[in-house]
Amino acid sequence: MHKHKKTTSAKNTSAKPKSLSAVILAMMARKNGASRLEIKTASVSPNRPDGWEDKSIRGFVSTLKTVKGVDVTAWDGKDGIRRWKIAK
Repeated sequence: MHKHKKTTSAKNTSAKPKSLSAVILAMMARKNGASRLEIKTASVSPNRPDGWEDKSIRGFVSTLKTVKGVDVTAWDGKDGIRRWKIAK
């Protein structure tokens, strides 16, 4: 009979990756907030190679107040780009 050696794997010491919501909220907390394109780029994954659709971004932003209790300010910049920022 062969005896199996017990092997111990090194513990994963890396920090748990942030959720997409946490990443986007951090972007929206910046001085200039986050644009649609920045959020779309941050949401790219193997399952979503093009990132979130515009309607998904708007849906996420609209639920921040009701689900997470976060107040968000939205505006169109001089360049016409829509931005969202966490209101303080």
